[in-house]
Amino acid sequence: MNYTKLFFNDYLVYLCVQISRSIKDGKVFSRRNARLIVRMGGLVELFSFVLLVVVGGTPHYWAVFMAAFSMLVGTALQMLGWMINRGVTMQEEQELTI
Repeated sequence: MNYTKLFFNDYLVYLCVQISRSIKDGKVFSRRNARLIVRMGGLVELFSFVLLVVVGGTPHYWAVFMAAFSMLVGTALQMLGWMINRGVTMQEEQELTI
């Protein structure tokens, strides 16, 4: 479990660094950021699923709560990424029509 947790943490930090570099360059609403946020949401959901499978059979209610909460956070991140992607698409369509 430690190697899995390290992989998830390292990849999550990598995604955060990539997004912050892109924002630092002034590219807040871009397809790349949307894709990275969707990946981050998927990673959080995957980690919560693994946590639920590993700890699901034990009576640790805090672990089940954390798994459910992180599943909600992952879903919210994915929805945010999809909304940013849709916004970029709408912006490109608007630039083409004017």
